[in-house]
Amino acid sequence: MINFKKKYKGGYLGYQNIQSFGDVSHLNMAGSDSDGSREIYQYSIILKDKIKNYLNDIPENISYSILPVIRTLLENGEYKTITISNKSIKITKNTSTNLLASKLIDDILNAVFIYDLKGADMVLYILDRPWLSDKDFNKNMSKVTEVFDNQIEKELYSWAKRADLNTSDKVNRLKNYKYKNNFMNDYGDPVYDHNNNLIGYKLNEFEYASVETYYN
Repeated sequence: MINFKKKYKGGYLGYQNIQSFGDVSHLNMAGSDSDGSREIYQYSIILKDKIKNYLNDIPENISYSILPVIRTLLENGEYKTITISNKSIKITKNTSTNLLASKLIDDILNAVFIYDLKGADMVLYILDRPWLSDKDFNKNMSKVTEVFDNQIEKELYSWAKRADLNTSDKVNRLKNYKYKNNFMNDYGDPVYDHNNNLIGYKLNEFEYASVETYYN
């Protein structure tokens, strides 16, 4: 892990272990046609088998925080690592291999689109660290696993809903957007938190619009 951090850089200091899941370059050309779908399906079988072996090494009473990343080779010959999940994923020994494989594949395909990695060399790694033991929970680990699996399932569902939204749907939603003619500073009465940061606007007696700030 020390050598990985030294070579590929990145904010991975909290993660103690690393596991290579092999080359995933073939996924960067997988389209929405039948050949692309078949490629993804075939890889999902391979990935589920790798995940099964990976989960077998996790102790019974420990939950893990994992961070999937892909390493890609740049044109200048240097390597770059990209975090492909928008946040760490919580798992246990009994996490669903189907859900986790689907999540990882979705994250890889999304990263290919966002970072324009079509045709790039890519290797999938999982960084992990022990997160909480059963002593830290009021419920047994089977309940904990259920909660974690439900969270993965929700994220997969949200991605599927976005993917199913075609261009005409997006255009119609924008046309029908209730506040499309309002500038941000004209939404309504500003609402501030205790640190005097703007967190939203009061639109009327019953409606509020929240403001979310993202860094980097």
